[in-house]
Amino acid sequence: MSQISIILNGKVIKQDEYTETSAEFYEVIRVKNRALMFLEDHINRLNHSLKMANIDKLFTIKAVQSDFAKLFEVDGIKNQNVKLSVSAENGHLNCALYYIESMYLKEDTYKKGVRVKTKSFERENPEIKQRTNAMQTIRNQLQLDSVYEYLLVDREGLILEGSKTNVFFVKGTQVITADTRRVLGGITRQHVADLARVHSDFKESSFAKTNLKEAEAVFLTGTSIGILPVCEVDDISFNSANNPLILSLMKAYETWEDTYIETHQLHSN
Repeated sequence: MSQISIILNGKVIKQDEYTETSAEFYEVIRVKNRALMFLEDHINRLNHSLKMANIDKLFTIKAVQSDFAKLFEVDGIKNQNVKLSVSAENGHLNCALYYIESMYLKEDTYKKGVRVKTKSFERENPEIKQRTNAMQTIRNQLQLDSVYEYLLVDREGLILEGSKTNVFFVKGTQVITADTRRVLGGITRQHVADLARVHSDFKESSFAKTNLKEAEAVFLTGTSIGILPVCEVDDISFNSANNPLILSLMKAYETWEDTYIETHQLHSN
């Protein structure tokens, strides 16, 4: 199998010439039907992370699009996730762009929902999207625990987000998710929240683990999954995959994605 091509600071290199750092800032951008999904939002969040870390350098859409064009030239346009990784070294920022292994769930999974568990953990700085050893350790445990995701619970017993997703709770006509300032603001989360404001009584509020049984349904959001129903949290079962409000949000989000693709689709030269 050929090596992965990496665009490092605008130049094409191979995988064995690049070393990923443990403290990188990063974004994972989905290429879907020849569209860079919500690229502008990802660049804005990357710049926000850098600003919060007191790094002055900012990235422009034009510069990142130029690197994407180089990646597509050497590796083609694939329906796959691309990682944009930024690391600081001796006052200089290294920017790497490359395809990563991408797993998209089967339709049956959405019809059944996924199992998740709660785990005590808090991000040190939720406003910065940065790779950390502590979070990576948490994610590595998922497969051993035979669950799709961990819902992270803070010291006050509040469920804030997942280790790789954001989480929403449904109560009647209400859709509830944690305050944006307390979690990593997911790009999919942002668009789903906007749709929820139209289709439901949307609320940003803390949700206590002790109140889980009060929820009628639970769902996750993320770059690769879109909106994903949850069928079980710890030992509590939910019929989330058949919840009318979640189904309406899933349909609305699919329509919103299709509209975005139509207006942002890449064209061959």
